[in-house]
Amino acid sequence: MAVPKLEEIVEQLIADPEQRSRVLEAAAQTHKRSRAKLQRVNTSDVGLFPTCTWDLETSNLQASIGFILCCSIKPWGKEVYTLRIDSSPHYEKNRSDDRWLATRIRQELERYAIAIAYNGQRFDVPFLNTRLMLARQKPLTANIKHLDPIYAARHRMRLHSNRLQTVIETFRLRTKKTPLDGNLWIQAAVGVKKAMDKVVFHCEKDAEALEQVSKVLVQLMDLKFYLVR
Repeated sequence: MAVPKLEEIVEQLIADPEQRSRVLEAAAQTHKRSRAKLQRVNTSDVGLFPTCTWDLETSNLQASIGFILCCSIKPWGKEVYTLRIDSSPHYEKNRSDDRWLATRIRQELERYAIAIAYNGQRFDVPFLNTRLMLARQKPLTANIKHLDPIYAARHRMRLHSNRLQTVIETFRLRTKKTPLDGNLWIQAAVGVKKAMDKVVFHCEKDAEALEQVSKVLVQLMDLKFYLVR
C-alpha cells in the first residue's frame, strides 16, 4: 500500500490554500533544520552574510502603552536608511498608529541573516514583536540571528559602563552618539516634523555607531548558524 505524500495529507485536512501553503513551508523548514548542523562561524566573516545594524526610537519604553516612531537600518558597509511613522498612509488619521510601520520594519529586517541591535534582545526585538502582535501581525521570524553587543561589553569586558557611548569613547571610534533632549520625543510623538527629523537623525547616528562598535566587539560574540551538510 502506497504511503500518501505530505502534500496529499495536508490537502485533505486543510481547505484554505494559504493556510495549506504555510503548513507545508513550516514542514520544509523543519526538515531542513533536521539535516543541518549547528556550526560556529568565524566572526571575521560576519559581513559575508546579509547583515545589518538597527535601532528603534519609540514614544515610551513600554510597548503596551507606547508606539514606534522610527527605525534606522544600516546594511553592513552601506548607507543607513530609516522607516518613520509619519510616512504611514494612515498617519494623518491616527498619529500613534504604528501598524504599517511595524510591519514594514519586520519585512526589512527579514531580508537579513544577522541583525545587530544594542540591547536589542531586551528592548528593540521585544518592543517590535509586541507592537506587531498587537496589530495582529506575526512577530519577527526565528530565522534571523540576533546579535547583541551589550552582552560582550557586559560579560566579556570590564568597562565602567556598558552604555553604547562608553564603548565608543573607550575605543576612540570615529562616530559619536548625538545628545537629544527628551522633550523632542514628546514633540515627535504628537507630529512635530522638525522634532521627528531630529529623532531620525539621532536614530541613524546610533545605527552607524553600532556598526563600528560591532566590528570591535564581534570578536567576543558567539556566532553560530545552522548550516546544511
